[in-house]
Amino acid sequence: MNMKIVSCLAPLAFIAAMPAAAEEGASQLQTFTKNVRAYVPFDATATVTVECPDPAAEKWLASHLKDWYGEQAPKVTAAQLPALKSQLSTSPEAYAAKVDASGVKIAANTLAGTRWAAYTLRQLAIAKRGTFKTEGMILPTLSISDSPHLAFRAVHLCWFPEVRPQQIERAIRLAALLKFNYAIIESWGVYRSERHPWWPWPQANMTKEEVRRLVAIGKDLGITLIPQINCLGHASSSRSCTIKHSVLDLHPEYEPLFEPGGSHRGDARELRQSAVLPSWMRRVGRPDMSRVRQDVEPEAGGAAYRGPCGFREVSRCAGYDLARHVPRQQGSPLDGLYQERRQEGA
Repeated sequence: MNMKIVSCLAPLAFIAAMPAAAEEGASQLQTFTKNVRAYVPFDATATVTVECPDPAAEKWLASHLKDWYGEQAPKVTAAQLPALKSQLSTSPEAYAAKVDASGVKIAANTLAGTRWAAYTLRQLAIAKRGTFKTEGMILPTLSISDSPHLAFRAVHLCWFPEVRPQQIERAIRLAALLKFNYAIIESWGVYRSERHPWWPWPQANMTKEEVRRLVAIGKDLGITLIPQINCLGHASSSRSCTIKHSVLDLHPEYEPLFEPGGSHRGDARELRQSAVLPSWMRRVGRPDMSRVRQDVEPEAGGAAYRGPCGFREVSRCAGYDLARHVPRQQGSPLDGLYQERRQEGA
Protein backbone atom coordinates (compact mmCIF):
# COMPACT_ATOMS: atom_id res chain seq x y z
CA MET A 1 0.00 0.00 0.00
CA ASN A 2 1.19 3.50 -0.69
CA MET A 3 2.13 5.21 2.60
CA LYS A 4 1.69 8.95 2.93
CA ILE A 5 3.22 10.93 5.78
CA VAL A 6 0.98 13.72 7.03
CA SER A 7 2.38 16.46 9.28
CA CYS A 8 -0.57 18.86 9.45
CA LEU A 9 -2.63 17.08 12.12
CA ALA A 10 -3.64 19.22 15.10
CA PRO A 11 -2.28 16.76 17.69
CA LEU A 12 1.44 16.02 17.46
CA ALA A 13 1.66 13.01 15.16
CA PHE A 14 4.48 10.78 14.00
CA ILE A 15 4.97 7.29 12.60
CA ALA A 16 5.30 4.59 15.24
CA ALA A 17 7.90 1.83 15.07
CA MET A 18 6.78 -1.67 14.16
CA PRO A 19 6.98 -4.14 17.07
CA ALA A 20 9.23 -7.14 16.61
CA ALA A 21 6.25 -9.49 16.71
CA ALA A 22 4.61 -7.86 13.69
CA GLU A 23 5.67 -9.67 10.54
CA GLU A 24 5.98 -8.04 7.17
CA GLY A 25 3.43 -8.99 4.56
CA ALA A 26 4.38 -10.98 1.51
CA SER A 27 3.51 -8.30 -1.00
CA GLN A 28 2.54 -4.72 -1.59
CA LEU A 29 1.17 -2.68 -4.47
CA GLN A 30 1.12 -5.12 -7.37
CA THR A 31 -0.63 -3.30 -10.20
CA PHE A 32 -2.05 0.18 -10.60
CA THR A 33 -3.06 1.62 -13.95
CA LYS A 34 -5.44 4.47 -14.62
CA ASN A 35 -6.59 6.64 -17.50
CA VAL A 36 -7.27 10.20 -16.37
CA ARG A 37 -8.75 11.03 -19.78
CA ALA A 38 -11.59 8.54 -19.39
CA TYR A 39 -13.86 9.03 -16.38
CA VAL A 40 -16.93 7.08 -15.30
CA PRO A 41 -19.75 8.14 -12.97
CA PHE A 42 -19.36 7.47 -9.26
CA ASP A 43 -22.75 8.80 -8.18
CA ALA A 44 -26.35 7.67 -7.65
CA THR A 45 -26.48 6.36 -11.23
CA ALA A 46 -23.54 4.00 -10.61
CA THR A 47 -23.38 0.59 -8.95
CA VAL A 48 -20.46 -0.78 -6.96
CA THR A 49 -20.26 -4.56 -7.14
CA VAL A 50 -18.33 -6.23 -4.33
CA GLU A 51 -17.18 -9.81 -3.70
CA CYS A 52 -16.02 -10.58 -0.19
CA PRO A 53 -16.46 -13.71 1.98
CA ASP A 54 -17.52 -11.49 4.89
CA PRO A 55 -21.23 -10.62 4.48
CA ALA A 56 -20.65 -7.45 6.52
CA ALA A 57 -18.58 -5.97 3.67
CA GLU A 58 -21.58 -5.08 1.49
CA LYS A 59 -23.40 -3.38 4.36
CA TRP A 60 -20.27 -1.50 5.51
CA LEU A 61 -19.54 -0.25 2.00
CA ALA A 62 -23.11 0.95 1.38
CA SER A 63 -23.24 2.70 4.77
CA HIS A 64 -19.98 4.58 4.30
CA LEU A 65 -20.61 5.58 0.71
CA LYS A 66 -23.86 7.07 2.01
CA ASP A 67 -21.97 8.91 4.76
CA TRP A 68 -19.45 10.30 2.29
CA TYR A 69 -21.67 11.19 -0.66
CA GLY A 70 -25.20 11.48 0.72
CA GLU A 71 -27.94 11.44 -1.92
CA GLN A 72 -25.35 10.99 -4.66
CA ALA A 73 -23.93 7.76 -3.19
CA PRO A 74 -23.59 4.84 -5.61
CA LYS A 75 -25.65 1.71 -5.03
CA VAL A 76 -23.90 -1.40 -3.70
CA THR A 77 -24.56 -5.01 -4.60
CA ALA A 78 -22.77 -8.29 -3.89
CA ALA A 79 -21.84 -10.70 -6.70
CA GLN A 80 -19.12 -13.11 -7.72
CA LEU A 81 -16.23 -11.54 -9.61
CA PRO A 82 -13.92 -14.47 -10.49
CA ALA A 83 -11.63 -12.53 -12.83
CA LEU A 84 -11.03 -9.78 -10.30
CA LYS A 85 -10.74 -12.20 -7.39
CA SER A 86 -7.97 -14.07 -9.20
CA GLN A 87 -5.79 -10.93 -8.84
CA LEU A 88 -5.86 -11.05 -5.03
CA SER A 89 -2.76 -12.02 -3.10
CA THR A 90 -2.99 -14.29 -0.05
CA SER A 91 -2.83 -11.35 2.36
CA PRO A 92 -6.01 -11.06 4.47
CA GLU A 93 -5.99 -7.33 3.73
CA ALA A 94 -5.59 -7.65 -0.04
CA TYR A 95 -8.05 -6.08 -2.45
CA ALA A 96 -8.47 -5.55 -6.17
CA ALA A 97 -10.57 -2.89 -7.86
CA LYS A 98 -11.56 -2.20 -11.44
CA VAL A 99 -13.34 0.85 -12.79
CA ASP A 100 -14.50 0.99 -16.41
CA ALA A 101 -17.60 1.68 -18.48
CA SER A 102 -19.31 -1.39 -16.99
CA GLY A 103 -19.13 0.04 -13.48
CA VAL A 104 -17.08 -0.15 -10.28
CA LYS A 105 -15.98 -3.58 -9.02
CA ILE A 106 -14.19 -4.57 -5.79
CA ALA A 107 -12.87 -7.96 -4.67
CA ALA A 108 -11.35 -8.49 -1.23
CA ASN A 109 -10.38 -11.35 1.06
CA THR A 110 -11.85 -9.71 4.18
CA LEU A 111 -13.79 -6.68 5.39
CA ALA A 112 -10.42 -4.99 5.97
CA GLY A 113 -9.55 -5.29 2.29
CA THR A 114 -12.97 -3.90 1.36
CA ARG A 115 -12.26 -0.88 3.57
CA TRP A 116 -8.88 -0.23 1.92
CA ALA A 117 -10.45 -0.49 -1.53
CA ALA A 118 -13.15 2.01 -0.56
CA TYR A 119 -10.55 4.42 0.83
CA THR A 120 -8.49 4.17 -2.37
CA LEU A 121 -11.53 4.97 -4.51
CA ARG A 122 -12.44 7.86 -2.21
CA GLN A 123 -8.95 9.31 -2.66
CA LEU A 124 -9.19 9.02 -6.45
CA ALA A 125 -12.75 10.33 -6.85
CA ILE A 126 -13.24 13.95 -7.88
CA ALA A 127 -16.33 16.10 -8.29
CA LYS A 128 -18.06 16.20 -11.66
CA ARG A 129 -16.85 19.04 -13.82
CA GLY A 130 -18.96 21.77 -15.40
CA THR A 131 -21.43 22.14 -12.51
CA PHE A 132 -22.15 25.09 -10.22
CA LYS A 133 -21.95 22.85 -7.15
CA THR A 134 -21.08 19.21 -6.57
CA GLU A 135 -23.58 16.94 -8.28
CA GLY A 136 -21.84 13.62 -7.81
CA MET A 137 -18.37 12.22 -8.23
CA ILE A 138 -16.42 10.64 -11.07
CA LEU A 139 -13.56 8.13 -11.14
CA PRO A 140 -10.84 7.56 -13.72
CA THR A 141 -10.91 4.18 -15.40
CA LEU A 142 -8.45 2.09 -13.44
CA SER A 143 -7.26 -1.34 -12.43
CA ILE A 144 -5.54 -1.90 -9.09
CA SER A 145 -4.35 -4.90 -7.07
CA ASP A 146 -3.02 -4.01 -3.65
CA SER A 147 -2.03 -5.51 -0.29
CA PRO A 148 -0.02 -4.19 2.68
CA HIS A 149 3.72 -4.64 2.98
CA LEU A 150 3.62 -4.14 6.77
CA ALA A 151 1.24 -5.91 9.12
CA PHE A 152 1.63 -3.14 11.73
CA ARG A 153 1.12 0.37 10.32
CA ALA A 154 0.81 2.85 13.17
CA VAL A 155 0.57 6.56 13.71
CA HIS A 156 1.33 8.00 17.16
CA LEU A 157 -0.91 10.87 18.31
CA CYS A 158 -0.04 13.02 21.32
CA TRP A 159 -3.11 14.28 23.19
CA PHE A 160 -2.16 17.58 24.86
CA PRO A 161 -4.40 19.55 27.27
CA GLU A 162 -5.24 22.08 24.56
CA VAL A 163 -6.26 19.38 22.06
CA ARG A 164 -10.00 18.74 21.77
CA PRO A 165 -11.43 15.21 21.38
CA GLN A 166 -12.79 16.25 17.98
CA GLN A 167 -9.24 16.91 16.78
CA ILE A 168 -8.15 13.43 17.87
CA GLU A 169 -11.16 11.97 16.06
CA ARG A 170 -10.27 13.87 12.90
CA ALA A 171 -6.68 12.57 13.08
CA ILE A 172 -7.94 8.99 13.55
CA ARG A 173 -10.24 9.29 10.55
CA LEU A 174 -7.44 10.67 8.39
CA ALA A 175 -5.04 7.93 9.54
CA ALA A 176 -7.58 5.27 8.58
CA LEU A 177 -8.09 6.88 5.17
CA LEU A 178 -4.31 6.65 4.64
CA LYS A 179 -4.50 2.91 5.55
CA PHE A 180 -2.86 2.97 8.96
CA ASN A 181 -4.31 0.13 11.02
CA TYR A 182 -3.13 1.22 14.49
CA ALA A 183 -3.19 4.58 16.27
CA ILE A 184 -1.34 5.06 19.54
CA ILE A 185 -3.07 7.72 21.63
CA GLU A 186 -0.57 9.12 24.15
CA SER A 187 -2.00 11.04 27.08
CA TRP A 188 -0.03 14.12 28.12
CA GLY A 189 -1.66 14.47 31.52
CA VAL A 190 -5.17 14.38 30.05
CA TYR A 191 -6.42 10.93 31.05
CA ARG A 192 -9.02 11.48 33.79
CA SER A 193 -8.46 8.61 36.18
CA GLU A 194 -11.41 7.71 38.36
CA ARG A 195 -9.28 5.93 40.97
CA HIS A 196 -6.61 8.65 41.13
CA PRO A 197 -8.22 12.04 40.36
CA TRP A 198 -4.94 13.86 41.11
CA TRP A 199 -3.25 12.16 38.12
CA PRO A 200 -4.17 14.54 35.22
CA TRP A 201 -4.27 18.26 34.58
CA PRO A 202 -7.48 20.06 35.59
CA GLN A 203 -10.27 19.84 32.98
CA ALA A 204 -8.67 16.75 31.49
CA ASN A 205 -10.87 15.62 28.57
CA MET A 206 -9.61 12.09 27.91
CA THR A 207 -12.32 10.26 29.84
CA LYS A 208 -13.38 6.62 29.78
CA GLU A 209 -16.47 7.58 27.79
CA GLU A 210 -14.40 9.52 25.24
CA VAL A 211 -11.91 6.67 24.86
CA ARG A 212 -14.73 4.20 24.26
CA ARG A 213 -16.33 6.51 21.68
CA LEU A 214 -13.07 6.92 19.77
CA VAL A 215 -12.30 3.18 19.94
CA ALA A 216 -15.73 2.43 18.46
CA ILE A 217 -15.05 4.88 15.60
CA GLY A 218 -11.65 3.31 15.01
CA LYS A 219 -13.09 -0.21 14.99
CA ASP A 220 -15.62 0.80 12.34
CA LEU A 221 -12.90 2.41 10.23
CA GLY A 222 -10.47 -0.52 10.58
CA ILE A 223 -7.92 1.15 12.87
CA THR A 224 -7.12 -0.22 16.34
CA LEU A 225 -6.57 2.39 19.04
CA ILE A 226 -3.92 1.88 21.72
CA PRO A 227 -4.32 4.26 24.69
CA GLN A 228 -0.83 4.98 26.04
CA ILE A 229 -0.04 5.82 29.65
CA ASN A 230 3.70 6.43 30.05
CA CYS A 231 5.05 4.09 32.71
CA LEU A 232 8.61 5.45 33.04
CA GLY A 233 9.56 8.70 31.36
CA HIS A 234 7.67 11.86 30.37
CA ALA A 235 6.38 11.82 33.94
CA SER A 236 5.73 15.56 34.05
CA SER A 237 3.29 15.24 31.12
CA SER A 238 4.75 18.51 29.80
CA ARG A 239 7.49 19.69 27.51
CA SER A 240 10.65 20.17 29.60
CA CYS A 241 10.99 23.77 28.36
CA THR A 242 7.75 24.70 30.15
CA ILE A 243 9.08 23.53 33.56
CA LYS A 244 5.57 22.29 34.36
CA HIS A 245 4.44 19.08 36.03
CA SER A 246 0.88 17.82 35.75
CA VAL A 247 0.94 16.31 39.24
CA LEU A 248 3.48 18.18 41.33
CA ASP A 249 2.40 21.69 40.30
CA LEU A 250 -0.95 21.09 41.97
CA HIS A 251 -0.25 18.16 44.30
CA PRO A 252 3.33 18.51 45.59
CA GLU A 253 2.61 15.93 48.27
CA TYR A 254 3.11 13.22 45.61
CA GLU A 255 6.75 14.12 44.97
CA PRO A 256 8.06 10.83 46.50
CA LEU A 257 6.53 9.02 43.52
CA PHE A 258 8.78 10.83 41.00
CA GLU A 259 12.47 10.94 40.20
CA PRO A 260 13.99 14.23 38.99
CA GLY A 261 16.40 13.93 36.10
CA GLY A 262 17.85 15.79 33.14
CA SER A 263 16.36 16.50 29.73
CA HIS A 264 16.39 13.71 27.17
CA ARG A 265 16.94 16.13 24.28
CA GLY A 266 20.18 15.71 22.37
CA ASP A 267 22.72 12.94 22.73
CA ALA A 268 24.35 11.90 26.00
CA ARG A 269 27.57 13.93 25.49
CA GLU A 270 25.59 17.14 24.84
CA LEU A 271 23.56 16.52 27.95
CA ARG A 272 26.65 16.20 30.15
CA GLN A 273 28.25 19.35 28.75
CA SER A 274 25.29 21.72 28.96
CA ALA A 275 22.83 22.99 31.52
CA VAL A 276 19.50 21.30 30.84
CA LEU A 277 15.97 21.84 31.97
CA PRO A 278 14.60 19.32 34.44
CA SER A 279 12.54 16.35 33.41
CA TRP A 280 11.00 13.61 35.51
CA MET A 281 10.61 9.86 35.64
CA ARG A 282 8.28 7.76 37.70
CA ARG A 283 9.91 5.80 40.48
CA VAL A 284 8.87 2.47 39.09
CA GLY A 285 10.71 0.58 41.80
CA ARG A 286 8.48 1.96 44.57
CA PRO A 287 5.56 -0.34 45.48
CA ASP A 288 3.16 2.61 45.82
CA MET A 289 4.12 3.96 42.37
CA SER A 290 3.69 0.48 40.91
CA ARG A 291 0.27 0.26 42.53
CA VAL A 292 -0.83 3.58 41.04
CA ARG A 293 0.49 2.59 37.62
CA GLN A 294 -1.25 -0.79 37.84
CA ASP A 295 -4.47 1.08 38.60
CA VAL A 296 -4.25 3.68 35.84
CA GLU A 297 -2.95 1.54 32.96
CA PRO A 298 -5.69 -1.13 33.14
CA GLU A 299 -8.23 1.63 33.70
CA ALA A 300 -7.31 3.29 30.40
CA GLY A 301 -6.92 -0.04 28.60
CA GLY A 302 -10.17 -1.33 30.03
CA ALA A 303 -11.95 1.79 28.84
CA ALA A 304 -10.90 0.86 25.33
CA TYR A 305 -11.15 -2.92 25.36
CA ARG A 306 -12.95 -3.83 28.61
CA GLY A 307 -9.87 -5.86 29.42
CA PRO A 308 -6.04 -5.73 29.03
CA CYS A 309 -5.03 -4.16 25.72
CA GLY A 310 -1.80 -6.17 25.44
CA PHE A 311 0.58 -3.23 24.89
CA ARG A 312 3.16 -1.64 27.21
CA GLU A 313 5.33 1.40 26.49
CA VAL A 314 8.80 2.36 27.74
CA SER A 315 10.23 5.27 25.74
CA ARG A 316 13.84 4.94 24.63
CA CYS A 317 14.53 8.61 25.38
CA ALA A 318 13.66 8.03 29.05
CA GLY A 319 16.60 5.64 29.16
CA TYR A 320 19.05 8.57 29.23
CA ASP A 321 17.69 9.67 32.60
CA LEU A 322 17.46 6.06 33.71
CA ALA A 323 21.17 5.48 33.04
CA ARG A 324 22.31 8.69 34.75
CA HIS A 325 20.11 8.92 37.81
CA VAL A 326 18.73 5.51 38.76
CA PRO A 327 20.85 2.70 40.28
CA ARG A 328 21.07 -0.33 38.05
CA GLN A 329 18.89 -3.27 39.01
CA GLN A 330 20.39 -6.33 37.33
CA GLY A 331 17.86 -8.74 35.91
CA SER A 332 15.06 -6.17 35.99
CA PRO A 333 12.85 -5.63 32.91
CA LEU A 334 14.62 -2.29 32.34
CA ASP A 335 18.17 -3.64 32.63
CA GLY A 336 18.67 -3.91 28.86
CA LEU A 337 17.58 -0.30 28.29
CA TYR A 338 19.81 0.79 31.18
CA GLN A 339 22.93 -0.87 29.68
CA GLU A 340 22.18 0.47 26.19
CA ARG A 341 21.99 4.06 27.39
CA ARG A 342 25.11 3.66 29.53
CA GLN A 343 27.05 2.55 26.47
CA GLU A 344 25.74 5.44 24.35
CA GLY A 345 26.81 7.92 27.02
CA ALA A 346 30.29 6.49 27.39
